Amino acid sequence: MASTLGKAFMEAMNNPALRYVDSSVDLLIIKTAMIAYLERNDYDYTEEEVEAYIKDQFTKIHESLKDFSYSNKMMD
Repeated sequence: MASTLGKAFMEAMNNPALRYVDSSVDLLIIKTAMIAYLERNDYDYTEEEVEAYIKDQFTKIHESLKDFSYSNKMMD
């Protein structure tokens, strides 16, 4: 089962404003959406905790994509 922060993160990642071009803008969009979700559901997390969770998730996403070489093989 997903954690509270995990649920907030998943909801925030569905934001159509995300463009995955500027990581600082994406971080702000995700952080704002997560804080809104947490406040709406009466959870109490600090901005630092939310930001640390986002950065951890980004690290996991980037690590998992590192091994994905399908597009490179298609270009050969």
